Amino acid sequence: MKTFSFILTAIFILNFPGWTEVHLGGEITKDMTLYSSDNPYIINENLTVPTDVKLTLKSGTVFLFKSSTSMKIYGKLIVEGSIENQVIFTSI
Repeated sequence: MKTFSFILTAIFILNFPGWTEVHLGGEITKDMTLYSSDNPYIINENLTVPTDVKLTLKSGTVFLFKSSTSMKIYGKLIVEGSIENQVIFTSI
């Protein structure tokens, strides 16, 4: 049943009408807040949050990681999801 749920989630994420597409990668140089209205966020290359920088993810934000990419947090990562409106990290 878990595999089936994951497949439905992936189909929903990749085919949701009206979503834009934001590409991210490299080092974030200043505090940043990401909103679900700009979903999905596609991670093209390794993403780094350095010391003294804060990345805030609002509820409903979707991160899609391309193959062999990662996110390294040396500063702060604030995830403001909820059970009803989750922040999603998955691969494509």
